[in-house]
Amino acid sequence: FDAMAVREVVVFINGEYWGIYTLEESPDERYIKDHYNADLDSVTIIKYWGVPNYGDPAEWLSFYTWIRDADLTQPDDSAYAYSKMDVPGFIDYVLFETFSANLDWPDNNVKISQMAPGRPFRMMFYDGDGCFSRPEYQAIDHALHVGLSSRVLSRFMENKDFRFQFCKRYFELKHTFFSYGFLKSVLDEYWNQVKGEVERQYHRFHFPWSVNRCYADVEKADEFMRLRDQYFMEELSPYLDVKENNLAVVSCHPNPFTDEVQIMLDVEQSGVVELAIYDVMGRKVFAEACHLVEGANVFTIHPKLSAGLYVLKLGGHSQRIVRY
Repeated sequence: FDAMAVREVVVFINGEYWGIYTLEESPDERYIKDHYNADLDSVTIIKYWGVPNYGDPAEWLSFYTWIRDADLTQPDDSAYAYSKMDVPGFIDYVLFETFSANLDWPDNNVKISQMAPGRPFRMMFYDGDGCFSRPEYQAIDHALHVGLSSRVLSRFMENKDFRFQFCKRYFELKHTFFSYGFLKSVLDEYWNQVKGEVERQYHRFHFPWSVNRCYADVEKADEFMRLRDQYFMEELSPYLDVKENNLAVVSCHPNPFTDEVQIMLDVEQSGVVELAIYDVMGRKVFAEACHLVEGANVFTIHPKLSAGLYVLKLGGHSQRIVRY
């Protein structure tokens, strides 16, 4: 999906201090032209899931009408839907909107682009000031129950392959771009850019309401980043097609081990589950997504651990393992 470039700036008008502003690319046809060298006569942009914003909306409106009654559990409907949307980008877009707990989505701040007729539709992220405030927010549930704004996502979530890819991608992102370490580094970079201007901004406009309020908002964002994965995993769990009671007893070999461990288990249906290793203090020291198929599964992990006793957890199962 496309995300607008953004940075904080200090503005002066005729030499007069005018405060801190956010400079952001505009999610419009010029963005598509500049980034993809697209022909403006061929570009289409839709906002709010059905409102023409630029170009000819006919192809999107036809798809949007079709998907209302489509059954994406059926191969023909699924193939057609996948041909119309940039599905990997759509998954990343929905995961970002929901993980960041955007309170102003999906019934607002939505734009969909198409570079030329017949090309897949792509999502555009912009105006994210409703994000990163409520770690407990049930964003997936909200996104699936807001009427017309839920139509496309709710149909795709009926498709087993889409759910599999959706969960799989989250497990990848939770250890990279959604990890607390990465998000904290972005927050720190932002705060280091603007904190020196906060007091002058306050004295000029009395906004934010106080200097302390601004510091508190940064602490609130930090708390969100620390807690969000826990809440998001709880909300995501119904879409993990592998349930705890569908996992047979986990076997690990060799145990004790040195560099690698082979995991063996049976499952009743395919899906994604998290494998995690904890040390004796209860700290998670290793994690990765396991993409399981129906029946017997055998895979090898290479956790880089110090010598000691650990607990391996997979779904609802736990097993002690020892690193030489």
